[in-house]
Amino acid sequence: MRGRRLLSLNRKLQDSEIDVEYELDLVAVCSGSECSDAESVKEISNSVFNQVTAKLDEAITDGSLIQEIRDSSSAEIAGVLENATATGEFSPAVVPLLDLLSDWYPDWQGQTRTCKNDGNSPMYFNILGTYFEKSLDACCTRFYSWEYYSCMGGAGTVPTGYYPNWDETEIKCLNATETFATMPDHFRQSPDQWLFDDIESCCKNYYSWDFNQCLVGSGVSLSTYATFKWFVNHKKEICQQDCPESAMNATCGGLAMEWNQLYETADSCCGETLSWVQLSSCQGQSSQTTVAGSYQWFVNHPLEKCVKDCEDSSDLGCAGLAKKWDQLYSSPSECCDRIWWIERDECTLG
Repeated sequence: MRGRRLLSLNRKLQDSEIDVEYELDLVAVCSGSECSDAESVKEISNSVFNQVTAKLDEAITDGSLIQEIRDSSSAEIAGVLENATATGEFSPAVVPLLDLLSDWYPDWQGQTRTCKNDGNSPMYFNILGTYFEKSLDACCTRFYSWEYYSCMGGAGTVPTGYYPNWDETEIKCLNATETFATMPDHFRQSPDQWLFDDIESCCKNYYSWDFNQCLVGSGVSLSTYATFKWFVNHKKEICQQDCPESAMNATCGGLAMEWNQLYETADSCCGETLSWVQLSSCQGQSSQTTVAGSYQWFVNHPLEKCVKDCEDSSDLGCAGLAKKWDQLYSSPSECCDRIWWIERDECTLG
């Protein structure tokens, strides 16, 4: 802690008057970072100052001050001071460093990228008094917000939650409490904006395009989130279950995305989302049960052929299951009548 007093000493030299100003600068350091003994330090500072100024006042009054100066000076100076007299006026000027030393300031001069409270702040900080904060946290927040954690020396409050692993190529969300040493500062500054309470929410928000991989990369078992309900796979034109894909369960299509509508059964999913596909065909392929088809005939317009409604590799006439809009015929002749411009011997497949 620091207490400062300024004193002025006036002395007359023959017909001239010389003012000599002395500054007494007392420095004492608090025993704790919270400076709980500040008042005691202040009392000691005042006591020392009073003792020193009392001695000076006594030396001026009894003439010993002039005598001491004369005895320690050259003969020429001593001659000048032969008839000199001195008067003293002590006017205390307190600089409020006592409080400032307990406060924290940014160490811009030392370029340590942190805050200090060692009492060595630049003088203009003390004069202006606007660069101090009552705690390291407040100082780091104000002056080093972009690198708050570094400023705090690893002692900053780390928010809880999950954030995206954008600094690396691996798709996953990281736990803030487990990776606080490498957590980017901008996540700490605005945790409400960046962090989520659980891995699922984090993955959905930041990696919705690869949600399943994010969960796996984050150490989550996909089965934890499986509902085993059904959702449509438009590319395959089937319905699949909301569960991790595996050879043991061929009906699983991975975890459904948040935009996927879930259905209780494959039948309801097929009926609602794949209305152009034969219901029996959609149900069979979705549930991985054998769908033989009707073995009736329908026109395959891209091929300009009549083909059978079936999936049977042993039957060359089979060309897959008919769509819902395909008209079925009991014989190839009836079917070939629909594409009359094709020769009969070239009308059918096989």
